[in-house]
Amino acid sequence: MKPTAAIVCALAACAGNSPGGPPLPGETGSLELQLVASGLSSPLYLTAPAGDPRLFIVEQAGRIRIVRAGQLLARPFLDIGDRVASGGEEGLLGLAFHPNYASNGSFYVNYTHLNNARDTLYTLIERYTVSAAPDSADSASHKLILRIVQPYPNHNGGLVMFGPDGMLYIGMGDGGSGGDPQNRAQNPDSLLGKLLRVDVDGGDPYASPPNNPYVGRSGRDEIWAIGLRNPWRFAFDRGAGLLYIADVGQNLWEEVSVAPAGQGGLNYGWRIMEGAHCFNPDPCSTAGLVQPAVEYGHASGCSVTVALFTAAAGRRRSPGNTSIPTTVPAGCGAFPMPTAPSPDRLPGAST
Repeated sequence: MKPTAAIVCALAACAGNSPGGPPLPGETGSLELQLVASGLSSPLYLTAPAGDPRLFIVEQAGRIRIVRAGQLLARPFLDIGDRVASGGEEGLLGLAFHPNYASNGSFYVNYTHLNNARDTLYTLIERYTVSAAPDSADSASHKLILRIVQPYPNHNGGLVMFGPDGMLYIGMGDGGSGGDPQNRAQNPDSLLGKLLRVDVDGGDPYASPPNNPYVGRSGRDEIWAIGLRNPWRFAFDRGAGLLYIADVGQNLWEEVSVAPAGQGGLNYGWRIMEGAHCFNPDPCSTAGLVQPAVEYGHASGCSVTVALFTAAAGRRRSPGNTSIPTTVPAGCGAFPMPTAPSPDRLPGAST
């Protein structure tokens, strides 16, 4: 069994998916559903600090719950429901523990928030610290790291994750509505429709790493990649040095893109392209755009919600033993692809 995959699938089961779903294409023996916890309300993410046996589950309304030794604790680790605008695509959307959480007790959250007048929606990235009680965060410790105005209530992205380089990566949707009407994803002066990368240890509240692609030239210093519609989930294959991004599609195509984790400045194509197809304009030029490693159509009516790779226990991770979605049977679920793209298909490869 591959523990990471089992945990993610188990969280999907808690959210209401039936363990007896449709058969999966390809090799399926390494994936299974396990019930981790019940009694949750709209769980949408699960993670844990390095080396910590507890599981931390994010509930959309603004709570972080702990599963310890197989039991869901009654008291939330953190409850910021009074600060979170929740519903639809809004809510507490992401959680990342600092790589040195065991010593500094710091963690980061991503959530949507309305101002006091309730006429402006924001994405807030905040830092919190654990209290003297290890199963309880100090809710008064919040420190604002980044605030981004959201023009519409959808396409908020939401994932925060520390990369192998120790930087904090933040997935930002294009701002919402439909079709990215202001073309924010292609605008380097906007943080919307981007993957951001900041150094939370190098400044107060953060510094932009000097090797971010727009440092020293026109564009926002925090940007790592552009051209994303709603990168709800992404993942690093640390062994292979790859970054997987699951980008939710518009009308027809869902996509997963794969690129070297250390290569900044990539353009993943939205709104010029949806998947591997021209969107706006149509026809279009694809020069300089990263093509998806995998795309699938909307015949099943399902959006891509996970970019997840797994590796057999004890085996070094490489492009040859990763799994990402490829095809979608009726009902949707987990769809492993036996191999990642060959190295000559990755951005920047020589031809």
